[in-house]
Amino acid sequence: MPDIVAYKTGKKVLWGGHSYGFKMLEPIFPVLKMRLGEVVKKYGINYILLFKEYLPDFENFSEKELSIRKLEEDGEYVLYEVN
Repeated sequence: MPDIVAYKTGKKVLWGGHSYGFKMLEPIFPVLKMRLGEVVKKYGINYILLFKEYLPDFENFSEKELSIRKLEEDGEYVLYEVN
């Protein structure tokens, strides 16, 4: 999925070791080890594409740390803009 999103949007995607191994991903994969607000700030994240089943209460959870706006929702996915 991340490769498709990067290709179709032309945007950078925070994902993938791509021959560097998983050491670089430790703070975010397979378990988020940083607060979401810290991840957004550290990596300059502008959008969050979420598979709803992973975190069904994301909007309530994220309100404590982030200012977000729902842009699109389609089936199992939701796209948020980080303000």
